[in-house]
Amino acid sequence: GRGILTGKWTAVGDIPKDSPLNRLDKYQGDNLAHNLKLVHELQKLSQEHNPHTMAQLAMSWIRQLSGANGLPVMIPIAGSSKAENVRSNGIHVDLAQSDVDIIDKLLEANQTIGDRAYTGQKQYLEG
Repeated sequence: GRGILTGKWTAVGDIPKDSPLNRLDKYQGDNLAHNLKLVHELQKLSQEHNPHTMAQLAMSWIRQLSGANGLPVMIPIAGSSKAENVRSNGIHVDLAQSDVDIIDKLLEANQTIGDRAYTGQKQYLEG
């Protein structure tokens, strides 16, 4: 989430003007405000799994979906410049099916808007 799921960016205006994220329209103005609605809803679910973080829940959600219901095998990769963050983000959280259902409903009701990659990166996404 480039800092969104970890709480680094919680509101429009949090992202410094010189950040490379400003090249992505999903992190600007109304788009960011809209996308943060999903994050805030997911934070409510995350609080029910305290002390686990949003990043841990996100990675665990991907692992749980991997190979289920005809989906391909997915291996989430935690990216960070700090080894302790990669280790922390890799901690597995056992999600109940009700949690997965809530996440699915939140994702459906709060579609993100804006590009998720820079122009030169788009060709490498989605296979």
